[in-house]
Amino acid sequence: MLGCARTRYCLILILVTFFSITPHCVVSQNKAKDCKEPLPKGFKSSDEVSWNGPWIFDKWPGGWKALSEIDNSHGNLRNNPIKIRLDDDTWGTMKVEQRNCRRGEDCSPYDCGCFNDDSYWIHVKDAAGKKIGDYHLWAAYGDFEIIPVDLVDGPGDELIIIRNENRGSPPLGRQLLIWKLGGKKPLELMTDKDFFIASWFNGCCCSSWRDTLYVQEASKPRDLILKKTIGAELCCININGDSVFRDLDSIKWRETLHYSVARGKYIKQ
Repeated sequence: MLGCARTRYCLILILVTFFSITPHCVVSQNKAKDCKEPLPKGFKSSDEVSWNGPWIFDKWPGGWKALSEIDNSHGNLRNNPIKIRLDDDTWGTMKVEQRNCRRGEDCSPYDCGCFNDDSYWIHVKDAAGKKIGDYHLWAAYGDFEIIPVDLVDGPGDELIIIRNENRGSPPLGRQLLIWKLGGKKPLELMTDKDFFIASWFNGCCCSSWRDTLYVQEASKPRDLILKKTIGAELCCININGDSVFRDLDSIKWRETLHYSVARGKYIKQ
């Protein structure tokens, strides 16, 4: 039987999710009948926006190329293990294992409304098979993608993690984490601990958005460009019957995540 990783945290999260998100979400039968309103400029149809990868692209001589990743977005680990560059400028391997936390293990931070079966371990070894580190990750429904990429100081790769942070129906979206490995715990490089890379547009599930990240070629630390895609059903309205297509001038289709050396974090610009 599944148990909550932190019962009190899960209960609070479920209540907050139910009362703050669910009443504003829309299903298809709430659309206006016989509506002929076209989608706003720049919007795509809802079936063109996916919350699955690829998420990260890097510049190669032939153009932009999706980076290799460990993918568990469909509940089946793919591309596992994967190569990762270590801080001594050699290549090692990274492998993910689903395993519940055992007595005495440090599985903090408990930042996910997750069950015990949402517990994963990231194992990093050098070329000789010697353990470099074991890092714990919570991911609701086991829904995550992990991409190694060199972003900041040193030759070693950081980890970009896209995960489902909380259980819920519908899910809140996908959260972005950036980890610098080393020591017993990874160092989180995102200033915003709840930075979403995909979610619902104006709180309605008949319209969703996602960002795609493009790693810049400049010398390290490397910026990340976020390019937004928004999809919607025709005549998408909220529970009160109001159109979701409002505040369109405030949409930021392109943003930058810049690494602040002084703060040791990525900040959105």
